[in-house]
Parts: sequence; structure tokens; C-alpha cells
Amino acid sequence: MYNEVIKKLLQKIEALPEKLVVMYLMKVYKLSQPMALQAVYAAYKSRVAYQKGGYAVRNPHVEINSALRHKGTAFRVLLEFLPESQEFICTPSPWILSFMKGNLYIQVCRIENGMELSTSMMIAAKPVPLEDRPSIKRIAIVEPGCRLEQIKAAGISHFCTIDEDFKLQIVKKTNPEEAWNDVPEKA
Repeated sequence: MYNEVIKKLLQKIEALPEKLVVMYLMKVYKLSQPMALQAVYAAYKSRVAYQKGGYAVRNPHVEINSALRHKGTAFRVLLEFLPESQEFICTPSPWILSFMKGNLYIQVCRIENGMELSTSMMIAAKPVPLEDRPSIKRIAIVEPGCRLEQIKAAGISHFCTIDEDFKLQIVKKTNPEEAWNDVPEKA
């Protein structure tokens, strides 16, 4: 059963940190950590997944690059706000992934140091009608030292950091009404 779960995850994101696959199995299927690890190792043994530098990968030819690392950190956000359906999609830039939680459409992006203004301006430039805004939640993964004051009000309600051990810390929450101040209502 868990082989299929892991296979499905790796069809969406071709490489995920092993720690996060274990965390996913623990959270969704209520497995203990040893049982979740055993499920991951069983997937390796049956060649549903391959182990590569601390990652579970879809096939042995996958190279771990910064784009896959960013998807891994976005997957950590998904685990924090885990939806009932456990369904998510990888989305085009500036979003890394998106998912539904109840009636909320949640979008996750990454804002790098030195790119605060330009990334947030790019996000804010796309109009979002007033009636759609309550159904959209935007979460930004920021690097430590990121200058939050330079980020436009692009609908982002949560700003978080994720460390090397995948510990997530919310560093700022924005009032939902004020979060959209710089986003036009119509094109």
C-alpha cells in the first residue's frame, strides 16, 4: 500500500527529502516514525523509489538541483497545512506548488534575499477579483535575512522560514484584508 503512496508522491515531485516522505506517512497514515521509515525502505527495496543523498527519487537518474530543493521546502509547507485530500499540484513560477484545503486554494512561493521587491511585484501584478480573495491563501517561504518590509502586499498571508532540518517557522502573518493592498482587482 505505501509503495503506491510513495510512487504517487514521486510522480508529482521527482525527488523529495526522505525526512519529508517519512513525515508525510506519519501525518497522513498515523504511522510511527520506525514504521514510516520501514515503508520508505520497502519502497527502495522494491524499486518504487531510489535513495540518493538523503532524498527519495523517482528513478536513479534524477539529479538533485535547486528547483527540486525548493519543491521539497514547499512540500514541507504542504505538510504544515495538510489538506484533507492530500492532493497538490506543482505550479509554474512564481508558485512552487498549490493545493486545496477545504474551500481555500493555497499557493506557495519562494522569495529569495535580494529578490523581495521584484518577486512580490511580479505576484502582485496579476489581478485577483475581490470576490475570489477570501478563497485564496498565499504562503511565502523566505530565506533568513529576507527584508520583509520590501515585499509588496501581493496577497501573501504567511511568511515562513524552513531550516536544514525542515523545521518550519512562521515569521510573519498578515491581516487578510491588508495582504491584498497592492493587487489590482481588474486588468
